[in-house]
Amino acid sequence: MKHSIHFLFIVVLMAMPLFTTAQDVQNIRGKYIGTVEENGKIHTYYLYFDSQGYAYQCNSNWVKKSFDKKKTSSVGQITNLQWMNKGGVWTETQLFSIVKVSNTILHVIHIRHVVNKGSEQKSWHYGGEGTFIKIS
Repeated sequence: MKHSIHFLFIVVLMAMPLFTTAQDVQNIRGKYIGTVEENGKIHTYYLYFDSQGYAYQCNSNWVKKSFDKKKTSSVGQITNLQWMNKGGVWTETQLFSIVKVSNTILHVIHIRHVVNKGSEQKSWHYGGEGTFIKIS
């Protein structure tokens, strides 16, 4: 019995990376600010990466925004932060695709997609890319 518990524990430990969605493969811990030109406007974004590799979108006071669904995924050199939210008649998703350029610079592609209930054929979106700088 004792050996089977140890074996089960080892199997669980070996399988954990298969079920983990955040991997700090790019070592991009810290706070980053960046701008992205989208639809002729400059948008400023605040991204935070914790020590476990999870990404968060924050407001200008570095308070983490909350969403209905949020996921951080990393494979190779790319980390994605994706979230989804809904309100009374709208649903939206945003995706940040992130690549570490240096210890202080990230290249980010951002996409936002919104639809209002009952107007699925009239959804709108924008996107762009920008450089984010580490501030801490």
